[in-house]
Amino acid sequence: MYTIIGCGNANRSDDAVGVHIAQTLRVRLAHQAAHVRVFDAGTAGMEVMFQARGASTLVIVDACRSGHLPGSIFRVPGAELEQTYSPSLNLHDFRWNHALTAGRKIFREDFPKTVTVFLIEAGSLELGCELTESVKHAAHRVVEDILQDIGQHTQQAYQQPDPSYDQQQSHQHEKVSLAGSAQPNVNPAKQAEALTMQAGLDLKNLSIRNGHLHCPATVHRYYLHGIGSVALLPQQQDLLVLPLMGSSVGGVLVKQRNSEGDCTIALDEILQRHTLCPSLLGPATAKLLGVRWDTERAALVLPQLFEVSELTSGLPKKMGKNYAAGEVDTIYR
Repeated sequence: MYTIIGCGNANRSDDAVGVHIAQTLRVRLAHQAAHVRVFDAGTAGMEVMFQARGASTLVIVDACRSGHLPGSIFRVPGAELEQTYSPSLNLHDFRWNHALTAGRKIFREDFPKTVTVFLIEAGSLELGCELTESVKHAAHRVVEDILQDIGQHTQQAYQQPDPSYDQQQSHQHEKVSLAGSAQPNVNPAKQAEALTMQAGLDLKNLSIRNGHLHCPATVHRYYLHGIGSVALLPQQQDLLVLPLMGSSVGGVLVKQRNSEGDCTIALDEILQRHTLCPSLLGPATAKLLGVRWDTERAALVLPQLFEVSELTSGLPKKMGKNYAAGEVDTIYR
């Protein structure tokens, strides 16, 4: 398994370069079903440790401050940067370099043996959501380097599939797993076609439980492009789920809940203003019927979610357009 983890603070200008690269790779690899996972860990070092587990090859991308010219790129073996964590009262102090040391001790053989770290020299760490020009250029170069490396890794993967993954998935060999490996000697075009078919079938498996939308991995990757945040827009009785391009846009986080890539989306904010239909309330899992992808609005449509009495109460207005009247502004480009 080839795993990429982007790190950084999305609100500190160039410190977000790892996050930007992770988001870019998620889009570029949206239909890549072979041995690749991409995560945006933000500033959560503990998340790096757990997401790295089970990978054979790990790539970490982050910003650095070393005194070199902004945009300078350093490719460093992970072993050179591993560091033992000194316990403190602040978990924010536990960074990805501590995660490499701790993960190797805790997970042992289940932790990646090959670790590469891309560090990009930051030009600005001031509050802001945009990268400086030199760091943008460096980010593009790193993305291309990683894609090239993935291409070489994928060729090897087709010849030698991950045995541990095949063992885990043997009980559901007919299901396309987004977080999984490609089967040997399978045409990538046919695999993409299988992913498309499975994603369409899995639209029937979206459900709501305890105020969270549960989304199969195939739907997240194929329809939402594997992106880590979405916009939730109520429209009459329906709810639109729109993928948001770019980490600086905001929105509601999409959280991965298992190794196969299935996700959950919290509906808390929406439920503060709207009431779910009685059949969707309670701790039991409620399957959603009639979920579809609307190409014109670039959104998943979850139909008949809200009670009729909630149709026009509390719906936001923006730029003179009324969501209750069925008008939705373009959220991303």
